[in-house]
Parts: sequence; C-alpha cells; structure tokens
Amino acid sequence: MPSIWVVFSSTPYKTGRFIRQMLGTRFNHVGLCLEPSLCAMDTFARRYVNAPFSGGYVKESFRRFFYRGRWADIKVCRVDLTERQMRRLQAFLRVFRRRSKKSLYNLYSAAAVPLGWRIHIRDSYTCVEFVGDALAYAGVKGFLYGGFHSLEGTEQLLSAHVEYVGSAGDYPAEYRWGEDAFLNRRRRTTVIKETAGAIARLTARSIRGFGAWLMH
Repeated sequence: MPSIWVVFSSTPYKTGRFIRQMLGTRFNHVGLCLEPSLCAMDTFARRYVNAPFSGGYVKESFRRFFYRGRWADIKVCRVDLTERQMRRLQAFLRVFRRRSKKSLYNLYSAAAVPLGWRIHIRDSYTCVEFVGDALAYAGVKGFLYGGFHSLEGTEQLLSAHVEYVGSAGDYPAEYRWGEDAFLNRRRRTTVIKETAGAIARLTARSIRGFGAWLMH
C-alpha cells in the first residue's frame, strides 16, 4: 500500500515565529512528501531565505528546518493511500511541477486565515491550502477540495496518522539540499523588485478572478 508523509513544522525563522504568535499554534508550516526520508517536500513557501514575501510552489529540503544552530520542531503524519488515490495525488502534483514558475504564494489568503476565509486566486496557494487540496483531490477522508484549510484543522484530521513529534534533528531524514535553492540569498534590490512584482501579479490575478466571477 503506498503512503505519503505530511510534515508540520515550527520553522526557526522570524516569519514563522510571527505566524505562530498570530495564530496561537505550535506549527506554522506544512508540506507533503512521497518518501519517508523527507528529502524533498512539496509545498508553497518562500523560495529564498531573505525573501519572505515572495514565494510559490517549491520542492523543499529537510535542511530548511535547521537555522543558526537550531532545529525546528516537526510533526510527521503517515497517510496510507490506495493505488487510485496515489495516482490522483501524483497527477495533482504534476500540475504544479509543470507550472511552478507561474505559481505564487497567496499572501492575501494568508492574511485572511484569522477570519476563517480562503481567497481563491489562480495558481496561488498557502502551504496548508496546497496540502489540504492535494489530500482532498486524492480522496483522503475529511478534506474538501477548494475549501478552507487551517493548520489546526489539518492536524486534527490527521491526528490518527501521527508517526513522529519532536526535534527535526532527531528524525532520520536526508540532510541534502537537492534542487532547493533556499540559501541562494538575493540582493536587497532584487528582493524588493521580486516582492513588488509578485504582489502585482497576485493582485492582477485576483481582479481577473473577481471579474470572471461577476460575469457568471
């Protein structure tokens, strides 16, 4: 029987600490992996360490959980799937891998989380929206495709699948960067330009999406 691993993390960065304080949660991030080594997790996140507001779909290395001498706390959930469910999940992931350059982290939806809202914008997700929709598309019980997904709610739905809770440094993972370019720091001017561009594209997509909704 095929399995996937859903990984919640308390990331050791200022942005992660801010999110945890705002939401009052232990974890602030989530991704999923097709291998127990967690060598490459599919999620939506920042692409570079010094560009917190410019991100999209990434293949995230486990090495992101170690920063300035500190390991993140993680919760790893193993979810067993049928062969059909795994095929559907892989089909879902292939779409994002093909369209990774067009993907954007959904800052608007992230800001609306405390209100319990999800703001739908094409090719744009938060990490928990991406994981929640991936599990829903695969047919995992309790997940609604296109619905509002919260970190706490997702944790609760996967509470029976918990395999590990503790320091990432004690988990038997693969500590390699692979294709993750997270440590490739950008120039400050580049960060500002890329962030402004990402917000502009996100805004344009939201306006087009709202206009299409009004036309129906």
